[in-house]
Amino acid sequence: MNRIIIFLLLIFCISIAHAKDVLIDGIYYALYPDELKATVVNDGNKSDDNGSGYEISELLIPETIVYEGITYTVKSIGDYAFCNTKSLKSITLSDSITKIGTRAFANCDSFQSIYIPKNVIMVGSYAFEASRALQTIDVAPENTTYSSISDCLCNKEGTTLILAPGGRDSIVVAEGITAIDHYAFSYCNLQYVELPLSLQTIDHYAFSCCNALQSVVIPDGVTKIGANLFRESLNLRTVLFGRNLKEMGNYSFMGCASIDTITILASEPPTTKELSLNVDSCLLRVFQNSYSAYAKHAYWSKFSNISTLNTIQLDVNNAEWGTVQGAGYYDTNSDIVIFAQAAEGYEFVNWSDGVTDNPRIIKLLSDIELIANFQVKENPVDVNLATSDAVIYLHENVLHVENISTDYQLYDIFGRKIYVGSDRELNLTSGVYLIVIENKIIKIVV
Repeated sequence: MNRIIIFLLLIFCISIAHAKDVLIDGIYYALYPDELKATVVNDGNKSDDNGSGYEISELLIPETIVYEGITYTVKSIGDYAFCNTKSLKSITLSDSITKIGTRAFANCDSFQSIYIPKNVIMVGSYAFEASRALQTIDVAPENTTYSSISDCLCNKEGTTLILAPGGRDSIVVAEGITAIDHYAFSYCNLQYVELPLSLQTIDHYAFSCCNALQSVVIPDGVTKIGANLFRESLNLRTVLFGRNLKEMGNYSFMGCASIDTITILASEPPTTKELSLNVDSCLLRVFQNSYSAYAKHAYWSKFSNISTLNTIQLDVNNAEWGTVQGAGYYDTNSDIVIFAQAAEGYEFVNWSDGVTDNPRIIKLLSDIELIANFQVKENPVDVNLATSDAVIYLHENVLHVENISTDYQLYDIFGRKIYVGSDRELNLTSGVYLIVIENKIIKIVV
């Protein structure tokens, strides 16, 4: 045993002897004379209490350096090499670099962009973690391991998003991405993220510590999410999970102090043991026909507040004759406005249940399927939508409602109620609205 220990110590000492740290042109390197290679290291980058490190804004890492007459090839950026370098804004890496180490550029608050050279075959974990000014991660087209898609670091095949730039406040993840790697968005400034329909899995901690993020929609294609997915995302309020989710990793909402609503569209309850949600205050929304399954589940049954959803499915008798709006899922017992829009030369006749109201308000008590029937327009006439003595008109994006004695309701074109009352003037943004007044529905275009 003693011989083994002595042998290991000898090997360790030899390895130390082969590496020598030197300062060249303001950058610290570990030199390996036996291999004539060098690694950028953090020897001169020890953070003080204020988090300062290298006092430098731009860096060029050369392909070779010369020390005591010997030329060394710079092959890698070592672990923590520039961690906490607050003033670093940009760095140029030579094509000789093959590796970027763990947390090499973590907590670089001014770091705005990085270009991954063609020979890099390894980017270490958390390489750019909490670098909240980083806007783009570009990769040389010749690189055989990595690619850049929508300014994010991805695998060469473009199927896995490995790392997103932490300084972006919004990111639209490209179609074709099927997996999001662990910690991919952690510590981002992200306020909005749009995930692709192609997405299937999201690994653990992927959206941890995203403190600007308030709402996320997980698309239908996702079947599995990893543990601690949103951990410590302090302002996250709502998350919607798609129809095919089967497995939710534990502690996905640990430390999410603001979470108040979880919507799950999967008909079968996803497997999980503990999500670290407050089951007494957080609202769980599921489809009405799935309520029983969730209410009997070992975990989901713990929720004090479970509300239900129903769907409206809309279609047309001829796709060339018109379109419909208002399809989707909504809270049970809500009032939903649906609308049929005839194409030029055609007119709306009725809905498949015989009702002719258009737009139409539906009290959603169960799942509904309707078809809008259109026909060729033979004798077009102008329809007077005015109601009794009421006067309704628009002036400079202001809705004026006069001569009314009752409240009126205002919906957007997707059927969401946005106002109830009797105000005579309402400021509106551009769009299409439906006003319900004195039992009539009027379409307003601003």
